[in-house]
Amino acid sequence: MQYRNLDRPQWHVYPEQGLLNDPNGLVYFKGKYHVYYQYNFRDTTHRFKAWGHRTSSDLLTWSEEDIPLVPSEWYDKDGCYSGGAFVKDDCLYLFYTGTVIEEDGSKSSYQCLATSTDGYHLVKQGPILPHPEGYTRHVRDPQVFQGTNGRYYMLLGAQTNDLRGTTLTYQSDDLHTWKLMGETVPSVSLDSYMWECPNLVRLDEYDYFIFSPQGLPKEAERFRNVFSTTYYAGRFDEGTGCFTPLTPLEELDKGFDFYAPQVFKGPHNESIMFGWAGVPTPEEESAIPTIAKGWVHTLTAARLLKEKDKRLVALPVIPDQLKTLSEEKDSCVVISQCSGAMSLKPQKDEWCLTSDSWQLIYREQTLSLSRTNWYSKYQESRMVYRGQIDTLLVTYDAHIGEVYINEGMAVATFKFFSDKNNMTVKYCLK
Repeated sequence: MQYRNLDRPQWHVYPEQGLLNDPNGLVYFKGKYHVYYQYNFRDTTHRFKAWGHRTSSDLLTWSEEDIPLVPSEWYDKDGCYSGGAFVKDDCLYLFYTGTVIEEDGSKSSYQCLATSTDGYHLVKQGPILPHPEGYTRHVRDPQVFQGTNGRYYMLLGAQTNDLRGTTLTYQSDDLHTWKLMGETVPSVSLDSYMWECPNLVRLDEYDYFIFSPQGLPKEAERFRNVFSTTYYAGRFDEGTGCFTPLTPLEELDKGFDFYAPQVFKGPHNESIMFGWAGVPTPEEESAIPTIAKGWVHTLTAARLLKEKDKRLVALPVIPDQLKTLSEEKDSCVVISQCSGAMSLKPQKDEWCLTSDSWQLIYREQTLSLSRTNWYSKYQESRMVYRGQIDTLLVTYDAHIGEVYINEGMAVATFKFFSDKNNMTVKYCLK
């Protein structure tokens, strides 16, 4: 099959060449949004990890910058992996995990710091803390925030020696010297062998602990992807470094392609999130059609996070132009643009929104998302939402689709590839 929708996205972050994955070091610094990301500029595999860099003034138009962080020192010679950012005294602190492959083939990880006064030129400061006892070398993805007490906290994804996933909390007074406080969520033990990319999001009513647990057992309607991203609403205790969940475990995105999100504060203290629109199987990844063009993967659109009833609510930052479908009768829209959005207020109990490569079907108070898998060529489906749907927003940008239900109460991200020059979308009432 010859796929047609292989254009570059218009408002999503993507690599000019090579492979992109986790968003890293997200920050608003000196009047610009800086998005760093895991980057292999050599080819479209995961064999090499540096940081790529894009900047924007509006979260929609992105400029590619020089590569800021590459493996070069004894502590990161085999990869500069994920981490976060913090601004203090007009200086940007970027935390990351350096990886070293030892002579016996085992891997060692080092939590490292790089600093910058402009966001473009980074100076490596080296490792900043020793490896914690009782944990394997799978300790990574430092994320830093400041408490209301003025102290700094670092969350680290980790794996215990008995192969249980967890997160560690560290505390510092100066961002350089760190003390281990203990496990972040000691009251929770999931059937998971590793927790990646932890984030703590502090909103008006509650704190939200976001993480990507690897190895969760698949359920009938949840955790269907290779790996999932989840969260709890609860309270973070700055004195102990512990987070206490007040809700069951929730899935952050119900689509096919979402992983390793990172949240940061914008210029007005708003919480903004990007995720990796990826996490395919190795076979699916090697067959992604854009590889023929020399690049693979994007980030999601920037999403503004809010809360409602102890749930995270996410809505995208997108261009103003919307294509609105009829809500009174069956409609058929032929879309020649490769990027845009559709807004809908369904008036019936059953309806479907279909294209040649994906479908949204609402029946018996349940919304399902289906697509044709580009590797297997089979249809696959995810349950996205249960309940009444009052509003629906579907965005599409080249081959990245995002669905937002009821003003962001549920979200689903998906890749789709088509052999058609134009995308025909049909809205059918049952």
